[in-house]
Amino acid sequence: MYVIVIAMDFLNRCDDALLALLITIFLQLICMMIMAVTKRPIGNVPIIEAVTRKMVQKLVDRLNRSGRSHFALMMRGTIIFFLLLATTLFLFIGLEFVTGALSLPSYHHFVVLMLCLSPCAVTMVVLNVSATQKTQKGFYQSLALAIHRNLVKSDQYAQRRAGGQALVTALTEWMMAPLVIYVAFGVPILALYIALSLFIRSVADDNSAFVAPFYWLYKTLQFVPYVILSLLLCVASIFTAGGNPMRALKGLKHWKSMPLATLAYAQNVILGGATQNLSGQKIPHDWVGPEGATAKLDHKDVIRLCIHCGITMFLTCVTLYVIIVLSGGYF
Repeated sequence: MYVIVIAMDFLNRCDDALLALLITIFLQLICMMIMAVTKRPIGNVPIIEAVTRKMVQKLVDRLNRSGRSHFALMMRGTIIFFLLLATTLFLFIGLEFVTGALSLPSYHHFVVLMLCLSPCAVTMVVLNVSATQKTQKGFYQSLALAIHRNLVKSDQYAQRRAGGQALVTALTEWMMAPLVIYVAFGVPILALYIALSLFIRSVADDNSAFVAPFYWLYKTLQFVPYVILSLLLCVASIFTAGGNPMRALKGLKHWKSMPLATLAYAQNVILGGATQNLSGQKIPHDWVGPEGATAKLDHKDVIRLCIHCGITMFLTCVTLYVIIVLSGGYF
């Protein structure tokens, strides 16, 4: 009996995940059409991140100072993380009261998940930055904030590689990881992951003592979504111009940046490379991609990356639907 209850709860969360993803994609397509007309970025990050990101970035900029001892940095990072986690939980609990007051308590988890998703709106930002020599300031800033990188001194090739990073960030942090963690563990662990993700990406330095107490918890929660997304990227390369699934499989060996490497290998380009965080600190990052490929991406390469990510989103929806159908038939 207990197993059946757990199975039904899992199935309900899969239903919530699929519906939340489909509605979010629909709303983001509307945002993309608005961006195409107004030439201003809108809705390209999850709502929960849009609400909390400015607060977190200000605290990180103020407290993550070089010259402090490792212990002091760890304590400061811990304070910011728990403040962010408390804020996230407060927003989720507040939403629970709202849905309860509206006599819609069954929609609470579904709406919470929607607040954490933003899989495709950043595509318009990436395409705009890639296509024009003189990008509108709003799109340029939006791309830099999406990946928490300083792009002031970057040339157009570096900006296009940053666009590839933004596409992968949208697929991992704003789609696959929230979906998998919600389906597997529910809302409490989802809140933990959302706080971890924004905090560590705001610092943008994996080796910093500022994130040391939480980095491996973040990577542990991230591992299964990384693997699932990378496999879906491999499958998507079958249907993408220039894609090669056998070449894409080589990206799986880059465990730390698996989805980015898989996309780079699939499309025969070089992504990654050293960069700077928003504070101007140099952040080392491996180059990923097949030997002999180029890091000087053309706009056509960026278009292929966007299409590849779009097909991956479609495959994610199909995968969730198949899981629901098979689980429903079994239970």
